[in-house]
Amino acid sequence: MNRDRLLDLMTARATEGLDSDELRELDPMLAAQDEFIEEELELAAAAADLAIQRRAGGAEALPSDLRAKVMAQSAEFVSRAKPAATPDVVPFPGKDAGEGRGDKGFNPMTWLGWAVAAALALAFVPWPIGGPDQPTGTPTEVVEDLPPTAAEERQFLLDQASDVITVAWAPPTVEGYEGVTGDVVWSNAEQRGFMRLSGLPAIADSDDQYQLWIVDPEVDKHPVDGGVFDMPAGAGEAIIPIDSKLAVDSPAVFAITREKKGGVVVSAGPLLVIAAVEA
Repeated sequence: MNRDRLLDLMTARATEGLDSDELRELDPMLAAQDEFIEEELELAAAAADLAIQRRAGGAEALPSDLRAKVMAQSAEFVSRAKPAATPDVVPFPGKDAGEGRGDKGFNPMTWLGWAVAAALALAFVPWPIGGPDQPTGTPTEVVEDLPPTAAEERQFLLDQASDVITVAWAPPTVEGYEGVTGDVVWSNAEQRGFMRLSGLPAIADSDDQYQLWIVDPEVDKHPVDGGVFDMPAGAGEAIIPIDSKLAVDSPAVFAITREKKGGVVVSAGPLLVIAAVEA
């Protein structure tokens, strides 16, 4: 008996069907073999074909010749998988030997062949972006574990810090900055804070940046550097983390100046936007 031919016919019967001549050829071959359970061979072939079809999804279908190769390789593995020292029959977990399988019982190597068939299918078939259940033509973006945004971190600080303060920007008086609104949130315990700014003019000159200053008389006679930041054109509302260079325990004023890129140690002003903490 030609084992390869038997496996080819079994694969074709499970996936595409056989014509009358092939069926007449297959019947005596099945009758003459006692190594495999016919039902399990057919299920293994069907499982591999199902894996191919589902994984293909909206992707380009696998060429018929390549699919035949995959199926033949998986079926061939079934024929080689059983080591001589392995018993032909073992009980299915939770059942008596042979129950539901006739007197041949459950062959674990056949099920191992299923796994190999699926692995081979996955190796040759591209997985659509949306996964096997994603409708054709509607791919979705891969969801990544992204870090929280500044807005999310600001809200978390507001929700969690018991000592957080919120200070609104006073209506600016410097020409060109009259429309700036927003606020500052700060927590002494967390030593963290955020500026919320709307209407702050963008800086066209790349040699300049905005710089935040924090006035805390208990820390230093000079304002504490709160970090530099940019305001790109069309930004609308921006939420910017405060980068205080010293610990701040009693902030009295938050102020923004325009400085050369990288910031300065001592500002000459003017103070463009100010938020004063109420005593």
